[in-house]
Amino acid sequence: MSAITHEQSFSVERPLNFVFAYLCDFSHLASWAPSIIQSIKTTPGETLAGTHFDILMQIGRSHFRLDYLVTQLTAPHFIEIKGKGESFGTIERIRLEGDETHTHIQYQIEIYYQETAARLDKALAPLLTLSRKKDLVYLQKALNREPSEWHPGLWTRLSDRLVIPGMLNFSRSGYTRSKAKFVGVTEDLSAKTVLITGPTSGIGAATAKQLGKLGAKLIFVSRNRKKAEWLADSYEREGLKRPKIEIADVSLISEVEALVARLIEVGEPIDVLINNAG
Repeated sequence: MSAITHEQSFSVERPLNFVFAYLCDFSHLASWAPSIIQSIKTTPGETLAGTHFDILMQIGRSHFRLDYLVTQLTAPHFIEIKGKGESFGTIERIRLEGDETHTHIQYQIEIYYQETAARLDKALAPLLTLSRKKDLVYLQKALNREPSEWHPGLWTRLSDRLVIPGMLNFSRSGYTRSKAKFVGVTEDLSAKTVLITGPTSGIGAATAKQLGKLGAKLIFVSRNRKKAEWLADSYEREGLKRPKIEIADVSLISEVEALVARLIEVGEPIDVLINNAG
């Protein structure tokens, strides 16, 4: 079994406890790592040793699925996670030192190939190593809140003018291509309350989930209590704050007025309003 090791160290102006909490939840991985298409927590509850994540990685045109398992967690200084796939696996060790304003991160990635791995998969080893190096560069950018460096190219200009290129940008490959250019969001929203309408499907559900992962207290406004309750239950299973549910049809002014009256009576300020329904 052959192995490749890459180590990178950098410092960010973020509190140690926040950085530890953010990094040990590998469901954030897809938001900051360009090579990761999907990262889903599959073990209920808070992240502890023994927590699993389902990771889908893209290297070139090839896709690889890995089961990530948290093997060690020593708050707020050390994280170890092992990823296992059919042809290769990873061991990632993260060491943290810092205080309430700064954190120094030492991130080590060990990539090993099974002896039974296909020759083609082994040939992708240099690309895999380069991809993970790029991932760590984007992690540093995300934690430092650096803006995305995006400049419209020929394809973007064609997409703005022609139907087929525009439609392709809304495909999985279009998403993957665009995602590689944007820096992930790592804001701490634990002190913020977000009200979102239409949160049970599509863009609304995806937006709500990302805000929930960043710690926001969510208020769902939905017409369907059953769907809203089912979604709120799923948040609890993933160790996220359970959203508060308000039932209202926002196409009816009378129900909107009643909703506003209920929110005023509670007296909790709304920091962010997302009008997604309709």
